[in-house]
Amino acid sequence: MNSASSFAPAVPAGFRLVPLATLPATARHAFREARPPVQAVFALRFVVGVLLAGGRPWEPRCLLAGLAWTALTGAVYLLNGWSDAEGDRLNGSVRPIATGQLPARRALALVTGLTAAGLLGLACTAPAALPCALLMALLGAWYSCGPRPLKSSALGAPLSIGGGALLTWVAGLRCAGGAVDGRMLALVCLFSLWIAVTSSTKDFSDAVGDRAAGRRTWPVLLGARRAAGLVGAAGLLVALVLLVAVAGQDRDVLTLAALVPLAGAVAVAGLLGVMTRETPAGAVPAPNGGGRALRRAYRAFMTTQYTMAAVLAVGVLAERA
Repeated sequence: MNSASSFAPAVPAGFRLVPLATLPATARHAFREARPPVQAVFALRFVVGVLLAGGRPWEPRCLLAGLAWTALTGAVYLLNGWSDAEGDRLNGSVRPIATGQLPARRALALVTGLTAAGLLGLACTAPAALPCALLMALLGAWYSCGPRPLKSSALGAPLSIGGGALLTWVAGLRCAGGAVDGRMLALVCLFSLWIAVTSSTKDFSDAVGDRAAGRRTWPVLLGARRAAGLVGAAGLLVALVLLVAVAGQDRDVLTLAALVPLAGAVAVAGLLGVMTRETPAGAVPAPNGGGRALRRAYRAFMTTQYTMAAVLAVGVLAERA
């Protein structure tokens, strides 16, 4: 008589069950790969969108919609980490996919699951925001994948980052009330444009890996010094336009919030100028030298976004009090 083990179903070739003991480590590595500081910024944008539309982000429906949006943005950044693995290794990155802590196939499975969870969650909690979610998923895929991904273009990469910010704000607005006021939409477009042009600060420390991967970022195309001048000047210009645009509004909180990108643009331009001063014309910084120092400009960019979101959230709540 055959033993009981002979009746066990065969495991298809190439398929491996994930031991339950590895799930905590997988979740931890996926969380790191999705870049928690960036995910926090996306969550804040969604919350601010809800507040600007007169909603209450602490209500259960909005909370669940926000979690669904976070699942979607987490999937976008996991997919980006998977597509960037080789360049990350060349740049000395310690991200989990690049170092092999999070296997590529497992990361792709998480991308699929998180995308499905995000879309389903928004369909159930905030159907008005579902078109934004679908566009976000498509934009994230186009940014990272395909024969001509947006991340490889000096214009496509920043515009897609700004587009992701805009979609997040609009998703929050629609989650709260469905309709989006034209003036408010114009303002969040300007906020998103500032994010788009200033987001290129992240490319300075990754220039070596980007060049090896064939990505045409501004530091790769122009060299660090000229790219720093372009990014710094563009950030200052958009910040000034944003400040002029809100000057005629009757909400002081918007004017105060617009001052934050202006201060951030000054800080970013100054840091980029200082950090690239010693870099030869046309050259890119080494990943373990000047490149790491140039992360200071990116940190200033991220700090500006946190501050701007906090000013908007606190200011809107103070207006309601």
